[in-house]
Amino acid sequence: LKTFKQFVFFNDDDAISNDQSKVKDTSGIWALESFNSEKIFNKMIYSMEKGGHIENDLEAIFFAIKKYPDNIKSIVLIADNWEDPCDMNLLPKLKELKIPIRVVICGVNSVLNTKYLEIAYATNGSVHTMEEDLNDMGKMNEGNIFKLAGLKFKLVNGKFIPISLLSFMLRYKQISAPSPLIHSP
Repeated sequence: LKTFKQFVFFNDDDAISNDQSKVKDTSGIWALESFNSEKIFNKMIYSMEKGGHIENDLEAIFFAIKKYPDNIKSIVLIADNWEDPCDMNLLPKLKELKIPIRVVICGVNSVLNTKYLEIAYATNGSVHTMEEDLNDMGKMNEGNIFKLAGLKFKLVNGKFIPISLLSFMLRYKQISAPSPLIHSP
């Protein structure tokens, strides 16, 4: 907190995604500019109490971009692993901005919410847990397999699939197996 001064807290009270790239709807989003840790903590608690369990992560990122345009290269999203962002439909618009989002995922243990991997991947950002950092997400290629938080993932059709789930889906024909690469001389 000593090096951060600008904060945007989010915790929307409805599942309606508001396109913050065009409309300035600030319900469920609170901003604060301060180095005072007590003020920051109080605003965080206030936002948690006022909002619901609907996470409007991308709306909050667009809000932060508009409110603090000088610091768009320093956006850190602190995400709740146990809540899905309700506004993933805004991800293509965020990707167009080419602003790397650093995603800190809290509450990771036996499950990791792949929506946050998608945000980091789409923005060429990074993912961080208490134990590990995964940088340069945008440089991953289709079919890449990696390990994070003790879990293995594979990038399939632009989505991150847990390897255990991928095996299940292949076994029960939920997806088709990727075709092998054939090289001709």
